[in-house]
Amino acid sequence: MLVASRAQGSVFGHISFRSDWELVKVDFRPWFSRQCSEEDYSSWDLTNLQGDRCVLGQQRSFRRRKPMSWCIKGRSFTAALTARVCQCRDSDFLCDYGFERTPSSESDANKCFANFWFNPLSPPDDCVLGQTYTSSLGYRKVVSNVCEGGVDPRQSPAQLQCPLLPPRGLHVGIRGEAVAVRPGEDVLFVVRQEQVQTSTETMKQRAEAGRERSRVQQAQAQGGVASNISVCVCSPRGDVRFLPSCGRP
Repeated sequence: MLVASRAQGSVFGHISFRSDWELVKVDFRPWFSRQCSEEDYSSWDLTNLQGDRCVLGQQRSFRRRKPMSWCIKGRSFTAALTARVCQCRDSDFLCDYGFERTPSSESDANKCFANFWFNPLSPPDDCVLGQTYTSSLGYRKVVSNVCEGGVDPRQSPAQLQCPLLPPRGLHVGIRGEAVAVRPGEDVLFVVRQEQVQTSTETMKQRAEAGRERSRVQQAQAQGGVASNISVCVCSPRGDVRFLPSCGRP
């Protein structure tokens, strides 16, 4: 079935639930006596519900067949006529993540303010020392909007240096399922740290009677700073048990 110029589609169905699938071809072209000409079309401007012609930052005009023109569109028919980019306005922007419109006065009616739980100056999780990150001013352009010039509440986002972040997300575990071993056996501890400025390391500690303290040197990641992590192996009674901290057992 010819559904549009240069496009064909098929509509499948069945007469009853007990019948096989059937395909019916219908050709409506004999109903139209001629091909459409330029006199059979009229110009139509795309607008939103408020009547504004600037939709997603551009004004677009199309041509469509007149209601009384009984003709068929040719394969060379194109609906789009013109497209002109609009200047940006406040309506072309939304509040960025972590911001919302909370007007406190008439002058702040269209301004975006940071929520109480969001700090726009906070560095992202993947921020590496020596690099920079962009701090949002609270606005972002609507997706697929192509407006240019005019109003731009984003202005020039601030470029900030990534700070030296403290260690975060340290996890010390033991390889395998055993939580107790015999004296003289090797115990493999796995040290993981979520902070991107350090990398994941493993440590092999030989357990002896008494209390031992070993230090694992974290590898220096790109742009990061090396740090020390202490892991304790305590065996007061001849066996070794994994302890979450280095306090007294």
